[in-house]
Amino acid sequence: NFLCLESQRKKEGYGVGVVFLDVLWYTTCMSKRITKRYKDMTPEERKVYDRSGHLRRKYGIDLDEYDIMREEQGYCCLLCGRHEDDLPARGNPAKGRPPDPLVVDHCHETGDVRGLLCSRCNDGLGKLCDDPEMLRKGIAYLEEGRADSGG
Repeated sequence: NFLCLESQRKKEGYGVGVVFLDVLWYTTCMSKRITKRYKDMTPEERKVYDRSGHLRRKYGIDLDEYDIMREEQGYCCLLCGRHEDDLPARGNPAKGRPPDPLVVDHCHETGDVRGLLCSRCNDGLGKLCDDPEMLRKGIAYLEEGRADSGG
């Protein structure tokens, strides 16, 4: 039985066969259970739970798939090649905050996951609207500036 006692009594009072209400009560009961489990978690377990939910909701992958991608990429950003251990920490390094993990890069049109990038590379692609033509223009601009300065 997926319903808590309170919801089971409500259901019986309204009679069986009210499908919408069954779903509503089921959702409410599951929410209560999840909330209780979440409250009982350690801070580290909550962090993993939150990260896993974020990856699943936003990109359709779980933590295991994320870790497999990291391993396949050698724990490095696909663009700049920096190892995740060498990524700068955001926030206050004096507080011992570890480096950000590699972030999931995805196509905003299709939602397909392309790979894992460091925050700087992912932000750079995003600021150029993931547009290859903008990237080509940016490269040409940088190369012209080098040629003009004699570098």
